[in-house]
Amino acid sequence: MIFNQKTVIRDRKGRFIKGSKSRLNCICDEETKKKISEGEKTGTYLNCQFCNKPFYSKKSHLYYRECCSRSCAMRLKQQDINFKLKQLQSVLNNRFRKGKKSPKIAGKNHWNWQEGITPINAKIRNSLENKLWREAVFKRDNFACQICGKTKVYLHSHHIKSWSKYPELRFDISNGLTLCRNCHLLTKNYGGRND
Repeated sequence: MIFNQKTVIRDRKGRFIKGSKSRLNCICDEETKKKISEGEKTGTYLNCQFCNKPFYSKKSHLYYRECCSRSCAMRLKQQDINFKLKQLQSVLNNRFRKGKKSPKIAGKNHWNWQEGITPINAKIRNSLENKLWREAVFKRDNFACQICGKTKVYLHSHHIKSWSKYPELRFDISNGLTLCRNCHLLTKNYGGRND
């Protein structure tokens, strides 16, 4: 090996200036460089989890390195996130979330059954049909208050004809109106007031 002396650039206080090279720069022939590079390799070759290309990994990185590059690692992570989201959506869209109850634990078979004490009005308000009606009214009105035009606020679905006085119009979409909370409080039949 032949060592080539290089001068190091320092400032007045003797500190190294950023970007300066080290004092000794090794000039080696190709055979020596190959020996040095082969001698340093203590790891193994692995296959990338995303693109399946072989890559070298140091011994200290073997336990956590899965991909050949950062871009492959990010793509693999995105695939995992998308897979987990699909699993979560399938859980949320299962038969229990669609309004169907399991007959094994519904009604009298449930451990906390109290002889049907839930009022009929509460059952109707919490039914799937009411949720679908509310969603249809919001979609028809483009999720905006029909009086003040606000969006991105908590919206109420208002019955134009009262819920209690007109039970046949409860789930009629033409009887619904999308309102923000403040505008809903100002309607004449809010909270059981007279029509």
